[in-house]
Amino acid sequence: MVQKHDARRLHYDFRLEADGVLVSWAVPKGPSYDPKAKRLAVHVEDHPLDYEDFEGVIPEAQYGAGTVIVWDRGTYRNLTEKRGRPVSVSEAVRAGHLSVWLDGTKLTGGWSLSRTRGYGDGDGDNWLLIKKVDDRADPARDVTADEPLSVKTGRDLRDTAEDTGSAQWTRERATWIPPLLDAPADGRRCIAVRNGAEIVLWSGDHQRISDGDTRIARALAGLAADNFTIDGLITDAGEYVPIDLLHLLGHDTTVLPRDERHALLAQTVEGAEEPIRPL
Repeated sequence: MVQKHDARRLHYDFRLEADGVLVSWAVPKGPSYDPKAKRLAVHVEDHPLDYEDFEGVIPEAQYGAGTVIVWDRGTYRNLTEKRGRPVSVSEAVRAGHLSVWLDGTKLTGGWSLSRTRGYGDGDGDNWLLIKKVDDRADPARDVTADEPLSVKTGRDLRDTAEDTGSAQWTRERATWIPPLLDAPADGRRCIAVRNGAEIVLWSGDHQRISDGDTRIARALAGLAADNFTIDGLITDAGEYVPIDLLHLLGHDTTVLPRDERHALLAQTVEGAEEPIRPL
């Protein structure tokens, strides 16, 4: 997916889902369908998967403050090989070269990302995003100028910025986080994410649990903490058993020892109503 991001400077955030995160590059001029156009792409920190659908406003004083729209999204295939052997995305990023085939709404065909020196300024991790020569290449097409709107809402950046109802994103927001513990065999993995009144249940591999028990969501909404990511199990009896705490009140708890996480988890779910069943 690609987000059009009006921060200090307008740029396009090019992101690929891999290994439980969004591997990301900031592309100041945006992608080009011209294979001769070498677009600077600054490799930035990985983003959480929940960010892939974000469209709205990042408040002032937050990292990346500005307006964001979902400019393009779709699927991709990793084409990277070395001596005929497939290379994973994470390995390709470490090595400094990645080839992908995109099937997006606006971006299609083969593209390459290669680490480089001599482009950009400062000490950034600079790469080049280049369209491969294939039947989708079109030097005459200016995709960023011709298609400026969100593929999610059809809005432009100004409409999104001026809409007081637009979503906001901060670093403190709870998101899906890959589980730290091995999967127990006595239930279905369920990562519960709460941000205020918003509660979303996810599977361990980041698939939304569409048939999530509304009783579980109501019980989670009754907890005192209104910002958390809890790793748990939905048992055959329909109970939700929390087993780990991954985020709490704006803080990443995965950096804590397991016993400290479990102590905080016990406090977080203290007094929980059914069907939440503490360990």
